[in-house]
Amino acid sequence: MRPTNDQDVVVERVKRKGTNEKSVISGNRTVTIGWDITVRNTKGMAIELEQRDQYPLSPQSEIEVKLTEEGGAAVDKNTGMLAWKLNLAPKETKKLGFAYTVKYPKDLPVVLE
Repeated sequence: MRPTNDQDVVVERVKRKGTNEKSVISGNRTVTIGWDITVRNTKGMAIELEQRDQYPLSPQSEIEVKLTEEGGAAVDKNTGMLAWKLNLAPKETKKLGFAYTVKYPKDLPVVLE
């Protein structure tokens, strides 16, 4: 499937409020991050599309990333890619989402976004 830029399909990705929880247990910090995606078809006809997103993967063994909610997406655990196949009626809006936790040593600086 070839990516296209269609002005009649509106996609919005928003970080969930309250999901950026931090806790410290036994020297490790755990952070939960969630995203909500809204896909809206403003066309006058039905469409089929594939929405993709990605959660982070860590090359370092001391940083553990775990997908905790895939929101119905097909998940490729090797690349962190999430894919939703959608059929949207005219003027229809669908909500998607996913969440993951990152566990890392509290003294290790980690960029989470």
